[in-house]
Amino acid sequence: MESGSPGSPAPQDEGLALDEQRLMWREVEDEVIVLDKRTWTYMGINGSGAVLWKEIAGGASVAQLVECLRATYGIDEAAAARDAGAFVEMLREHGLLAAPAE
Repeated sequence: MESGSPGSPAPQDEGLALDEQRLMWREVEDEVIVLDKRTWTYMGINGSGAVLWKEIAGGASVAQLVECLRATYGIDEAAAARDAGAFVEMLREHGLLAAPAE
């Protein structure tokens, strides 16, 4: 499987990046507010999603997201991997992640 193909999962050790050209975001209290500049839609991300968003903004890998969820919420690795994977996939579906560097 090619690592850069659309819909393929990011390798566990590859750092993720937000598509800063497409979006603007701000942290407001415990929520992250995101504006998609192409569609002028916005979303509010709270709870574990806000925690993961800030980690991705710092260049975290999927493996680091899993560990962050485990440490923050005390959940097992399988649940953390499922939740982190679902969040990353949602960001991909909305086009909010930058394309991986080749």
